[in-house]
Amino acid sequence: MKDIKIEYNHHLHSEVQIRYRRVMEWLYWCPGGLSNGGPSTNERPPSPPPPPGGSAKPNLADPGFVIEYIKKSKVVCPPAEDTVFEPPDSQESGVIGYSAGLGAVGVPGCVLLHQHMHDDYQTLEIVIFDYEGNRVKTAYKVSPGGWPQCVRKIKDKIWFSYTGAENAGFYLIPWDETLSSYPVPTALCQIQRDYTWDVKQSPDGKIFICGAEGMSGGHKIFLVDTENYNTVIPIINIGGNSSGFAFDPHGNIWSGEYVLGFSPSMHIEPCRLGMWSKDKVENAIGAPITWDDADVVISLGTTDITGQTTNWGPNDVLADSEGNIYVSMNTYSSWDSTSEYGRIVKICPDGEGGYTMTELWQSEQRINKWDWARALAFDGTNLFLDLDMTQCNDVDKLIVV
Repeated sequence: MKDIKIEYNHHLHSEVQIRYRRVMEWLYWCPGGLSNGGPSTNERPPSPPPPPGGSAKPNLADPGFVIEYIKKSKVVCPPAEDTVFEPPDSQESGVIGYSAGLGAVGVPGCVLLHQHMHDDYQTLEIVIFDYEGNRVKTAYKVSPGGWPQCVRKIKDKIWFSYTGAENAGFYLIPWDETLSSYPVPTALCQIQRDYTWDVKQSPDGKIFICGAEGMSGGHKIFLVDTENYNTVIPIINIGGNSSGFAFDPHGNIWSGEYVLGFSPSMHIEPCRLGMWSKDKVENAIGAPITWDDADVVISLGTTDITGQTTNWGPNDVLADSEGNIYVSMNTYSSWDSTSEYGRIVKICPDGEGGYTMTELWQSEQRINKWDWARALAFDGTNLFLDLDMTQCNDVDKLIVV
């Protein structure tokens, strides 16, 4: 975040200025924005941070993207020790300013898709990595771009989205198994929309997206009418700020509600995960459903940080072929002390109509560090987490849970 970088670069700002700019920066890269009392939905996001050389030049030591590959299960896609890829142009590498968006391509291919923004806050890049963490090739790069949100391989296309910039929305590029056509020169805009978050395909092949209505919030899940100029049709009014969603094998939608509060200071309110049945989703065209229609509602709980009880807020949601649901979350003790923590939970059917929640991973206590547990990806065997740490650390990490 801009003002954390300012703080570390020892620029002199008053506490009021720092608090205000941090909140505004939250609104800029968190498309859900304020849930109550925020700016008008017609107001454009604040300008991006100035490029290096400007007043907010980052003072970070060459951030990069690092994969910590931890073998905790049998590996369908082994590290690519015997595969020779064309090395990327040395000028393709860039210092990362923010990352969000992760996709796993299993057999064939066995590569990872990662979307990030360089620290010029202009250059958006989709990069292909192998399972050893080697940067294979840039699939697409655009400047000026915006804040990255998601990247997914859906059939023979790579879908991605960004927000907070001109022409923000959902885009696609072709998926090339040979990787020989990358980088592609252009991306096709599917949906132009200022506040984007996630895109998924239902088991019966329909495309759904989610995002906020504006900086004041109003997060929703939409069906994309691909036969009518990609018109988006609201299906579920989630509310609050942005969170991912997923389809389980039965076609039910799972999603979370991320709610911010602002008194006495900025914090996360109690959050929940919900499930809406396939039948209700299919009947929601023209009459969006809400939390009152949810078939399952699960509290995401709290944790204690230095004696303070804080709430977990959902970021990304995934489902596997057995109907287990995975949720990445974050919480923090104080916005200004930058003590943020990440977590992943697994929610499993208990066979009796209920669900059990198991914690798979939680970041260790780190003072004055942000561990933003962001995008999840699943390749059928391994669950990957994009841990965005560029805001106070020198690298972003991808871990295998």
